[in-house]
Amino acid sequence: MNSTTSSCVSATASGAPTCDAAMRDNVRALFGPVGCKNGWQLAEHAGHRTPDGLQRLLNAATWNADDVRDDLRTYVADQRADGSHCRDE
Repeated sequence: MNSTTSSCVSATASGAPTCDAAMRDNVRALFGPVGCKNGWQLAEHAGHRTPDGLQRLLNAATWNADDVRDDLRTYVADQRADGSHCRDE
């Protein structure tokens, strides 16, 4: 999913997650069992100490809506193809 975040650096000296990792963490938290979907709860669900990295992603990244759509479509198709969306209940 790196085509959507071309303005982000690939790594930081502070050990903050890369843009791709922050994007994955944010999306997983948004679709996860987080009751109140604000910055602190999303970051906590993702295992971050503060919401700074996820907020930086949303505030500073350059987004191309078509690329985001294409990346999401590919991700969903891949998840459905390998059956990882299914749960034994």
